[in-house]
Amino acid sequence: MPNITLPDGNVLTFDKKVTGLKVAEKISKSLSKQALVISINGQLKDLNYEIDKDCSIKIFTSKDKEGIETIRHDTAHILAMAVQELFPSTQVTIGPVIDTGGEAFALEADEKFMWWGTNYGTAYRANLATFTDTLVPAYATDLVSAASATASDKITSLTRIRNSGSPKLFMGIESSGNAVLQREHYNNERVASGSLIVGEITWSTVVPKLLRSGVIDLDRSQYENLKRVYPASGVDYNAATGTYTLGSETTTPVGAITLTARNGANTASVIPSSGSLQTGIPESFSFSDNINTAISYDLTVTITRSASDATKAPVCHDWQLTAVAVPRRIDEIILPVVLKRNVLTARNSGAPVALAAGSTFTKLRGLMESGNSISYKEGNRSETVTIERLEMQPERLSDDGTWWEGTLLARLLTVPN
Repeated sequence: MPNITLPDGNVLTFDKKVTGLKVAEKISKSLSKQALVISINGQLKDLNYEIDKDCSIKIFTSKDKEGIETIRHDTAHILAMAVQELFPSTQVTIGPVIDTGGEAFALEADEKFMWWGTNYGTAYRANLATFTDTLVPAYATDLVSAASATASDKITSLTRIRNSGSPKLFMGIESSGNAVLQREHYNNERVASGSLIVGEITWSTVVPKLLRSGVIDLDRSQYENLKRVYPASGVDYNAATGTYTLGSETTTPVGAITLTARNGANTASVIPSSGSLQTGIPESFSFSDNINTAISYDLTVTITRSASDATKAPVCHDWQLTAVAVPRRIDEIILPVVLKRNVLTARNSGAPVALAAGSTFTKLRGLMESGNSISYKEGNRSETVTIERLEMQPERLSDDGTWWEGTLLARLLTVPN
């Protein structure tokens, strides 16, 4: 006979085990129609899960984050089934929900990539191999329709034609009631700019991190912009002729590469503030809200094509973020406590007063063992501290034989606010 506690404190009693859906019906018919998932003692369960013992529950609908994630999870399985039916070679994996990327109106896939069409005439591309191997939601805007600029311009159809080994992607766009057909630029022009949504970046510790800098490394092909044709006609290549190389290295990309990090308050910091990152030259992050530490950061890499030649764009080989763990500050205070029959009051002034050494030590040891926070005041300084250690330096046994007299060293640690 389970007793089920609701979020408002009310308790529902059932004479036998009961499903989450039946509990929702007991509360109200409207709730049972809207319910999507149930939390039992903090663990999410299906509505058909049977409850056979006392517990606390919470029922989630589409108005709750947990309900929305349930809808996304279930529809993702349905989508996967549909994709596998259309593309039998597709591999289905378990991965995180993508928070950005828009509502998908059309899908297309090949052996390695998946494209989906969204609003603003934008097509996204995900590397299926990356999803399968690492479960990391790394994806990027692949094509941007220059003729589409509003949210109502939706890519409702995608078709990828092999084109004799040089595939082309065609996009059917609904724009202001009209049907528009667009395709990749056939003159090898690059997209004006695109962003790779890397996702959440974290480290091995859960303490806050100060994000110091970011740096990129250009692909080796970017170093060959000045390469000399080899072999050139009419040139006798030998040791006496000179040294021949692919070209001088450059740290400046063709176009621009920037990194955008978002802290826990979703405030963005872009490096560099203008221009482009250069190979091996780190740039510092700075957040306008002065919240410069977070447990993790969301990272986006933005690549912009050359301003002078639309057929050229930078190729980023990798990027690196540097962060320093900055746990909340903890100070150590060593406090000497004089335990004698008669001691002077504060700062060695005033009349001597009697001090019960045994009971004082017992009280301090009790506070240390319980781990309770206490207030410590010294002059104008006031701290909240815990007692971490007690060390007695005895001088003599007290006259009544109950405890030692001497100096007690108390090791105090401040408690972060």
